[in-house]
Amino acid sequence: MDRQSHILSVGLKKASNGEFGLQVMDGIRGPVISFVSPGSASAHIFRAGDVIMAVNDRQVTDMKTVQDSFEAAGNVVWIEFYRPAGITQLNL
Repeated sequence: MDRQSHILSVGLKKASNGEFGLQVMDGIRGPVISFVSPGSASAHIFRAGDVIMAVNDRQVTDMKTVQDSFEAAGNVVWIEFYRPAGITQLNL
């Protein structure tokens, strides 16, 4: 992670369809958000390229551990992630 990255932690509520509105893939730096569903709660927070570091205080190292954490979660997950430099800034 470089000095221009932003580490953030957010709570995300599951949509009525049972999904969080994210697709994740394995990346060089760890699990990376590859797609965010337009109109979802995730669309207001995440961008493709964000790197997930932890889900519900559990460190995640690959797509499988993210999926397992999402499946084990209730209606809300806490996601710690960072946004590498060069990706549009997060405005909360």
